[in-house]
Amino acid sequence: MEPLQTQTGHSSHEVFIPSTVKEDNSSLKVKVPETNIEYSMPKTSPCTWSKAEIRAWWCTERTLIPQLCTFYDGEALCVYAQIFLNLYQQNPLTHLQNLREQSKREHSVDFYDDHYANMVSSMMWIAKQNENDKHAVNKNSTSVLCVLL
Repeated sequence: MEPLQTQTGHSSHEVFIPSTVKEDNSSLKVKVPETNIEYSMPKTSPCTWSKAEIRAWWCTERTLIPQLCTFYDGEALCVYAQIFLNLYQQNPLTHLQNLREQSKREHSVDFYDDHYANMVSSMMWIAKQNENDKHAVNKNSTSVLCVLL
C-alpha cells in the first residue's frame, strides 16, 4: 500500500489506498518457532517429589486429568500407585467404573477408557521407579555394610 498525500489548507495527512496490483506475499510467510514448555523430569525418586514436582509430572509429562492430582507429597503418590494397581489387578472393569463415577461426582469430569489406560501406565511407572529406588538403596547399603565389617 502506498500513502497518498492530500493538501487541505495548511495541513497535510497521509491516507492509505489499497493497491489493485497483486503483491507477492511469500516473503511475509515466516515460520514462527513453536513455543517450548520448560519442563524437566525430576531426577529424584517419586516418593521424594514435592507437590509442585508431582503436578508438573502429572500434567506435563503424563498429561493426566489435572483434577485427579491431589497429592500432598511424593510419598502419598507412591501409596496411591500401590492402591491403584492393587484395585486394577483385582478387577479392572469395576475399578474403571468406580473412577468414572468418582470423577463425575467429585470433579464433574468425564473419565474415559484412554484416561484409565494412561492412569494405569503412569501408576505402573511410579511403582517401577519406586521399586528401582528401593533396590538401589539396598544395594548401596549392603556395600557400606561390607566395608564396615
